[in-house]
Amino acid sequence: MKSKALHSLLVETGELYGFVVRFLKEGFKPRYEFAEVISDDFSKMIKYIKSGKGSIGAILKDTTFSHSLKQTLFNLHSISDSVSIISSNFITISENLKNGKGSIGGLLKDTTIVLDLQESMKSIRSGAAGFNENMEALKHSWPFKKYFRNQQYIPIKK
Repeated sequence: MKSKALHSLLVETGELYGFVVRFLKEGFKPRYEFAEVISDDFSKMIKYIKSGKGSIGAILKDTTFSHSLKQTLFNLHSISDSVSIISSNFITISENLKNGKGSIGGLLKDTTIVLDLQESMKSIRSGAAGFNENMEALKHSWPFKKYFRNQQYIPIKK
């Protein structure tokens, strides 16, 4: 009985082994072929690039492009430094204005100057209105009437 059991175990094991071998041969074959195609395509792409064709090939083979790219990067670095300095200066100016430093900062912080300017503007408007009234009265006064008529400021009455 043991020999029959051993025999059936060996047969089953052999069948299992055969199945595994067939699976490995057949199951991995499509994957192997796919990997082979990818490898071949990749190899062709590398040869294409090495020959200087395409964008990447042109970049790798063209020395003037490399120089131009280096110069562009240098210019960008220089611009970045300039922007950093300007930004720092703007921050300093902003802080000075905020703290009331300098002429403009003082004007922004000092409310009495604003009130004085408002009063000055009222006085200027009032003075200008009074001046206009005086000029109108002067046009009609007898010593200047003829002068303004000749200048055509006053229409001649018929």
